[in-house]
Amino acid sequence: MIPRGIDKPSEPERAGTLGGSPASPASGRGAATVGDLLSGSGLPRAEARRLLAAALGTAIEALVARPQQPVDAAAAARFEALLARRTAGEPIAY
Repeated sequence: MIPRGIDKPSEPERAGTLGGSPASPASGRGAATVGDLLSGSGLPRAEARRLLAAALGTAIEALVARPQQPVDAAAAARFEALLARRTAGEPIAY
């Protein structure tokens, strides 16, 4: 079961991005935004928001309010790990 708050970042939001510094263009993807990650998840929007909020250590409301906000590469990787667990059938804890 994916525990609530798993893999939260240890550092606060900084550099104008959620989770830290944005992904560098050298990573091949450039900086992903909240909206990009949510729309590309393949999950129902509410589930994707819950997982992304856990990966970023922020409230779901912050994701809704700022869909164009860049997300750093480490937070995107945490989200993708949680997404893989969820798509494998692991339930989300309340």
